[in-house]
Amino acid sequence: MQVPINLQVYPIDFPKKTTLRVGGWSYTNGNATYGVNPRNRKAFLEHMRLHFVNAPWATSSVMMQFKFAADGSAELDTKQFDDWIGQWPGARAYMVFLAIGDYSRKGAQSFRGAKVGTPEFDRRVGAWISAWVRHLRTKGISPDQLGLLIHDEPHEGTDITALVAWAKAIRAAEPEVMIWEDTCYRDLAKAPKELFEACDVLCPNRPMWLANRKAFEKFYLDQKQKGRQLQSYSCSGPAKLLDPYSYYRLQAWHCQHYGATGSYFWAFGDNGGSSSWNEYMSRHGPFTPLFIDQRNVVAGKHMEAIRESVEDYEYFVMLRRAVDRAKAAGRSDATLSRAETLLKTGAAEVLDAPGVDQIRWHQPKDRTKADAIRVKVLEAIMSLQ
Repeated sequence: MQVPINLQVYPIDFPKKTTLRVGGWSYTNGNATYGVNPRNRKAFLEHMRLHFVNAPWATSSVMMQFKFAADGSAELDTKQFDDWIGQWPGARAYMVFLAIGDYSRKGAQSFRGAKVGTPEFDRRVGAWISAWVRHLRTKGISPDQLGLLIHDEPHEGTDITALVAWAKAIRAAEPEVMIWEDTCYRDLAKAPKELFEACDVLCPNRPMWLANRKAFEKFYLDQKQKGRQLQSYSCSGPAKLLDPYSYYRLQAWHCQHYGATGSYFWAFGDNGGSSSWNEYMSRHGPFTPLFIDQRNVVAGKHMEAIRESVEDYEYFVMLRRAVDRAKAAGRSDATLSRAETLLKTGAAEVLDAPGVDQIRWHQPKDRTKADAIRVKVLEAIMSLQ
């Protein structure tokens, strides 16, 4: 069979460093976690680089190797942290799950002997985070590149006492450090106000957003107006049953539409404890968009969809810059007007297409809309040059 292919290359340079923050709880620090191990880690990291992953995750162990000196200062063991950031040169953000609490576990009520909420607790947390900020600066990393997830997926019934106490103590000592939370409240009317006030970045679950669109839009866009950054994450599974288009690719379009700055998926390395080539043996999930075994890593359609999504998002960034340049040059013609309209409505047109809120691969839907709008964005960039 012969299939004709028509290829058009647009004379535009795609940036080497993309804007959207992308991560997937990769946990490559130490001996690595889930399906990533010392034998396949190099291949895994190469796939992360090739697919624009620029907001890597580490477990709490990278920051919890330390002791307090007699004067109250924190003396850090930075080896694991330094090894980890060495795996991810030039990352936009370095994300650490502190594991003070998680979805089903109450937050720890003390820190190295100091009870949560006491002046001694605040002092110790402050000394600890300030020591890390000083170390980050020696590595050329600014404090706002460090993102801390204190308590994973707080939701209805979660005791947020420790979460808020940690956030306040960190902010008091080092306000530039990013407090990042993947909030999971379904009934946002009952969500505790103090939790959201304690955060710099709110990253709600996108499938939950799709199921409660009006309520989530109102609540989180209001939070954005109050100064919080919005990002988005998904953690459904098994991954190979999820639609590469509606689940993986369109999350970046969701970010573009709502002014969100980051896209995350649970979890790039989680193969459920079994080779991806025989998922019947997996204990859970699996959640990885890759194919991982003990030695090798192969990207499938799901990981390629993430790469495409980052490119989609970047084209809108490029169009915004082209519009700004045109305005600065004094243009006010119909071409500029059409480009501005595309910036405002392009992502919504893709997200409002029938069926794209259905995240399972077997569910029928039109999967051509994103490509069609992407071409329009490229042509709009060209028209403004």
